Amino acid sequence: MSGSSNFANVNEWVSSPAYELVSWDYSRGSSMTGRDSTWEMVLRPGDFEDNHMLFNTGGGNGLAWLLEGSVLDFRIHHTSEVGRNINLSVDLSTLGSGSATDFYHVVGTVDVDGQAEGIGQLFVNAVATAPAETSTGTINDWSGGAPAGLRGADFSIPGDGSFGDVFTGDVAAFNYYEEEIVTSGDIQANYLAFSVPEPATVSLILLAGGGLLMLLRRRR
Repeated sequence: MSGSSNFANVNEWVSSPAYELVSWDYSRGSSMTGRDSTWEMVLRPGDFEDNHMLFNTGGGNGLAWLLEGSVLDFRIHHTSEVGRNINLSVDLSTLGSGSATDFYHVVGTVDVDGQAEGIGQLFVNAVATAPAETSTGTINDWSGGAPAGLRGADFSIPGDGSFGDVFTGDVAAFNYYEEEIVTSGDIQANYLAFSVPEPATVSLILLAGGGLLMLLRRRR
């Protein structure tokens, strides 16, 4: 679909996406889901009502993007045991125009290499919503075997299974950066490439024409 957008270089998107996928644990292997990663979306909520599952892979061991009313959640779980999970959230209605009809550029980083604890951070429109959060227990696997999906079905949500409301908003981009924690500088560059009216200088993966393209990037 296309139409008006508050992001200058976002001209096409998928409305009410419904992509059902196999879990990252199955598609990439458990060794890969125990490594660093970055997740990026450009989304327009459409409304700030109900509980929407935006993306999920895993379940007990799982990672998810959720929208609870106007609150965006980014969850990283290695089981639901206390301390072995990270839940990052921000109220989108308090940022910028606070409008549900605006696009937002959201990025979540997952640092699980080199230490027993997991470290997560959430950015909206290139601004860190809070300092990085460190788990008190071990996180060394962020996806289990439950099906994954970009709002594809009512899946097993890490920490909560009540996200059954249909997401009626729009998704213009969904990127997964494998074995990489994207730097704040690169997050800023990506945000500007989406939002500022000048030629993009970074590679963008857009959801255009109803088809989902997903980027897997490795460290150089």
